[in-house]
Amino acid sequence: FKQGINHPLGKNLIGTYWPATNILIDPTTFTSLSPRHMLNGVAEALKHGFCQSLELTELICRPLIDYGTGKLRDPQYLLDVCKACIEIKVPTLTHYDASDYNEMCP
Repeated sequence: FKQGINHPLGKNLIGTYWPATNILIDPTTFTSLSPRHMLNGVAEALKHGFCQSLELTELICRPLIDYGTGKLRDPQYLLDVCKACIEIKVPTLTHYDASDYNEMCP
């Protein structure tokens, strides 16, 4: 399981290959992102919704349908989406380090 951030030299170059022990969310930091990056993040969350949860898909899409893309700048909306994604993803990581599906560093 990797957690990475992008670097000017390439995507996901800074990070780790072990699950986090803690997750910190500060949705106000999202205000520094460009609209393109906001949409990329929502698309990533939506991918998890399509694959794992109708409720997450609704949580993401319904406010955008009802109120428009201005919701992408709403810290509470972003916090709700992040928390829901984490709640879906974390249980899939149980015993991940003992599985045959570990990612390997090249």
